[in-house]
Amino acid sequence: MENVGVYKTDVANTLEAKAIKDSIQSQLPDTTVSIDLEDCDSVLRVESFNGEIPGAEIRKILHEFGYHIETLP
Repeated sequence: MENVGVYKTDVANTLEAKAIKDSIQSQLPDTTVSIDLEDCDSVLRVESFNGEIPGAEIRKILHEFGYHIETLP
């Protein structure tokens, strides 16, 4: 079963978005990650095919990069 986490962020830089994506995927290898920088909320989408989305871990990664993150409904 696929699980999806959708988050509002303040990421605006393409290089930072790639670094964040790479970091999430290296720490959570069973995920697919995208960041839509063209969306006004710079939406981060994380899909997992092997269980729950570890929201706390994703928040920690974003905070380590210095970005704000909040879960979208």
